[in-house]
Amino acid sequence: MTTDAAPLSGPDAPARSPLPETTPPDPTLKTAILLTEEDLSPSFLLDSVPSPMAHAALLSDQGRSPRAVAAHVTQFSTQAAQETLQRWGARMGQDGPLSRSLTEIADWARSSGAEQIVTAYAPVGPAASALRKLAKLLQDDGIALHQIRRDWDSAAWPHATHGFFRFKEAIPDLVARL
Repeated sequence: MTTDAAPLSGPDAPARSPLPETTPPDPTLKTAILLTEEDLSPSFLLDSVPSPMAHAALLSDQGRSPRAVAAHVTQFSTQAAQETLQRWGARMGQDGPLSRSLTEIADWARSSGAEQIVTAYAPVGPAASALRKLAKLLQDDGIALHQIRRDWDSAAWPHATHGFFRFKEAIPDLVARL
């Protein structure tokens, strides 16, 4: 009997890269908010879009694994999104779908009359992949998808290079600045 476990194979970690530029939403356009399970705290989105016309939520939890995702994982994502929509929905405009379907979200965006969609920045993972695909689906309709970041995300990014313990050294300075 062996006492050593063989390492799992998988994709390489993403290469380090500078923080991508983001394009702020145009305040003159009809704007909808899109939440993902990666960021269910829409207060900073509402700072950028104080009067959104509509909102929806896209869950990409099925992209976490090439195999079936456990029911309690999808249930957790669904319930977390539902709770957020219940608490914040009245401030985010007309209700839209809570969906795992990019097609349904794209159809909602088109039918809502939105000229742009604003969502939280997702650098990697299932939500990031889904947002890239959604942006392509909306492109032909002239609906821009803007991913925006909190100031503290932008300030912390350059320090997130080698794991928590190196990052931990930068925390006091980040907190003092922000």
